[in-house]
Amino acid sequence: MTDTVPKLTPEQLDIFGQELDAIRQRVLDDRGERDLDYIRRMIRIQRGLEVTGRGLLFASCIPPAWLAGVTALSLSKILDNMEIGHNVMHGQYDWTGDPALSGHGFEWDTACPSDQWRHSHNYMHHTHTNIVGKDRDLGYGILRMSEEQSWNPYYLGNPVYAVLLAVFFEWGVAMHDLEVERLGSGDIAWDEKRDLLAGIWRKASRQVLKDYVLFPILAGPQAALVLVGNATANIVRNLWTCTIIFCGHFPAGVIEFTEEETAQGGTSASSWARPTSPAGSCSTSWPATSATRSSITCSPTSQRTATARSRSRSRSSARALASRTTRARWASSSAVW
Repeated sequence: MTDTVPKLTPEQLDIFGQELDAIRQRVLDDRGERDLDYIRRMIRIQRGLEVTGRGLLFASCIPPAWLAGVTALSLSKILDNMEIGHNVMHGQYDWTGDPALSGHGFEWDTACPSDQWRHSHNYMHHTHTNIVGKDRDLGYGILRMSEEQSWNPYYLGNPVYAVLLAVFFEWGVAMHDLEVERLGSGDIAWDEKRDLLAGIWRKASRQVLKDYVLFPILAGPQAALVLVGNATANIVRNLWTCTIIFCGHFPAGVIEFTEEETAQGGTSASSWARPTSPAGSCSTSWPATSATRSSITCSPTSQRTATARSRSRSRSSARALASRTTRARWASSSAVW
């Protein structure tokens, strides 16, 4: 690992798990019509922005209309991907019984098939968060994001790859499960990915036909401007989502783990604590609340001192981490992820 991981004592982990269960139950008990109204309002706004954006692009001969159309369509695609699609496909609204909000039935406005995203994100990423070699969100198989990743001269191009990934992010997400780097090295055969490739082809071809063929043709003499407008909206959405995802997943000091470090398993509470841990250092105070800090440092003496703190201090630490974890991963349906 690149940093020292702050440790919770077994007692703190036990309290942490209890706090998580309590917060989760409070969220479930509070869930209701307000959340359903919220997501349906978001869907109405998203659809309104798409209709407005595409309509304005049809009037692209007027420069302000083209710019307004691109802006509205970009916002529509961002809402569709980040606030609606991401949350719905996480299963946040399965409790409603509404087929339109089913995590397994929802399809979004991007090149990646929803079923493949659910596997790469809901399962691979959220099960193996920040584990090098398992969590493919660590660089998307393109970038070197951790010192635990073996270096080779290919990574000299990291800045260039990062820019290209941001601009064409929907295509990077679409190819996420293909494991292109392993295909290139011969570790896996193309035949093993035949079904995934077919799924990507079906979804990507529909996206291309919609944005770059159908709507430009419908625009008649404004076809070229509509095509460029649609491409611009897709790029704006790509840049936005890439920025949000990378800033949220890889802020300064984030900790990565090797497979060996997590092979021993542990309690459910310890597995939840792992992805929420900030980077440790020799003077890290963690986790922080407005009332107290539980100082856990990398020195053995300091760790013994932290272990000996009172149960009330342990509970404050565990509660702070539980609150932060639950906000991120047991968020109510009105949360912006």
